[in-house]
Amino acid sequence: MKRLIASVDPASILMCPPVAAELGFSARNGNDHTVLMESLRAFPDCAGAPLSGDVLRIQNALWNAGLVRAIGAMDAHIAAYAQSNDATVIHLDRDFEHVARIIPRFKQRWLVPSSELTGQ
Repeated sequence: MKRLIASVDPASILMCPPVAAELGFSARNGNDHTVLMESLRAFPDCAGAPLSGDVLRIQNALWNAGLVRAIGAMDAHIAAYAQSNDATVIHLDRDFEHVARIIPRFKQRWLVPSSELTGQ
């Protein structure tokens, strides 16, 4: 993650509370967390925050599409933040592909091709 943060123009990446919390959760100790917090300051926060109904609409669409719990609550929040800010979610898992399948205007892309992650 440190290489990614160092390799992008911070102005091109938005930060939202659920992403910050997930990144913070990955810290190995207090010092790692402090370094992460300082590096994330370079990224602007999302201008808009989703309402509860925005998150619930994503979950409801998943339920109605038969995907039930295809994404976790934190990823539903991230997807709602992205939609509220007309942003693209850059990710490393399939969760956001599920959202894109049911919400055509939702934008997502893999950080690296999924085939590189699976070795195929």
